[in-house]
Amino acid sequence: MGGKGSELTSTLRKRVRFWLALNPDVHHLPKLVPWVGGFLLLIGGLLWLFYPTGPATHTSGVVVGFGFQETEEGSIATASVRTDRGVRRIELPTRFQCRIGDTIQLRRRSTRTGEFVVVARTPKPCSR
Repeated sequence: MGGKGSELTSTLRKRVRFWLALNPDVHHLPKLVPWVGGFLLLIGGLLWLFYPTGPATHTSGVVVGFGFQETEEGSIATASVRTDRGVRRIELPTRFQCRIGDTIQLRRRSTRTGEFVVVARTPKPCSR
C-alpha cells in the first residue's frame, strides 16, 4: 500500500523535522498560530461592528453652543448641534468661524452600533 504518495509524505516529514532540528529557535511558531488567529478574529469583529452600513447622508443642524473636550493630546473644540434626532456634540475646528444660531452642514453615517455625525466636507459648513 505504500505508493509514491506515502513516500513523498514521509520524505516531506523527514525534511521538516531536519529543518526544525537545524533551527531550534522556530519551535515557538506553532504556539503563535492560535494567537494570530484570535487577533485576526478580533480585528475582523471590530471592523464588522464599526464599519459603516450604508452611504453617508447629508443633513443640517443648528449650532446651539460651544465647548471643549479634553483628551490626552490636549483640548478639542466642539459644538452642540440640534439636529432632527436631538442635540449632538461634534468636533468643530475654530477655523470655520461658526456662531450660535448658524445652520451647519453635517454628514451622518450609520453603523451597527449606532451612528456618528461629523461636519460636512465643505469650505464653509456654517451659514448665517
